[in-house]
Order: sequence, then C-alpha cells, then structure tokens
Amino acid sequence: MNIEEKTAEGFKKLNHLLQNPPFPPETFPNLLLLYCKYSYFDMAADILAENADLTFKTISTDDFEFVDALILSAASPEESYRKFQILANKHIDTLRRITKSI
Repeated sequence: MNIEEKTAEGFKKLNHLLQNPPFPPETFPNLLLLYCKYSYFDMAADILAENADLTFKTISTDDFEFVDALILSAASPEESYRKFQILANKHIDTLRRITKSI
C-alpha cells in the first residue's frame, strides 16, 4: 500500500475497504494501528466508536487496552500513563509466572 510514502492514500484505501464489506479481518486493526502510529488519535477514536462490533471481533483485549491508552495520551497524559502502567504490571506478572514455571 506504500503507506510510508502515500499516507493519505493508504488511509483512504483502508477506509474504503472498511466501508464495503466483506473485507479482510485485518483491515480494521491495521487501520486503527496506523492511525495511532501517525498520531491521528481522534480518527482512531472515531473508528473505534463507529465500529464497536468489530472492536471485539478483531482485536484482542490486550491490544484494545493498548490502543485505548494510546488514544487517551493526546487528551489526558496522566490517565494514559496510568493505563500503560496497569498493562505493564499485568505483563510483568505473566512473565514472572512463566519464568517460575521454566
């Protein structure tokens, strides 16, 4: 898609796919993550709100929590930091359990 060279065109293509089902299941998460990568947090929030049904079908809970914290970073850095800290603690606990079992 050449998203690095033609960002607007890539977003347009992914949005077109999303608006015209059936589309590959990767379309929604890819569009969401690309919006976050390029700091279009408002657009990412809009796409999440418009496609709540796809959110829970195509994105894991951990990925959703990460994207949610990223989106929140533009409006409330302190709250975003708190959410990232919760995610980090959850993953650290998992890593400790796995390390102990090894």
